[in-house]
Amino acid sequence: MANTMPATGTDDVVDGPSIEPRETGWRRFLVSWQLGVVLALGCIVGLIGIVSAHPFASPSISERVSRVVGQPASCTAVGAVVVGGEQSTIYKCAVGLEQSHVARCFTVRDGEVRQLGGARKLGC
Repeated sequence: MANTMPATGTDDVVDGPSIEPRETGWRRFLVSWQLGVVLALGCIVGLIGIVSAHPFASPSISERVSRVVGQPASCTAVGAVVVGGEQSTIYKCAVGLEQSHVARCFTVRDGEVRQLGGARKLGC
């Protein structure tokens, strides 16, 4: 015998299983306090990186000499001298291209780059 049930009233019809948005790990992370902590730490690390790079520092002596002579220069400090009662650092700079560079001596006095004694092949 067939199992039939009489229709009594209205049947609850479900369109299928209820679909609720599943909360993934990323979604929980994006609405949690952890996101704020990660963003704050990222900002702090970024600011430390910017400040430690000295973006507002004065140009190096090599850049200043290059600008004065109009050629690439690579400088190293070789000593100090007292000129006019003021102590100055003397820099030995290789000026020019690698094949034809000449050693020249420079100093910075009153914020100005000055060459000492002309070109020298052996140094200052």
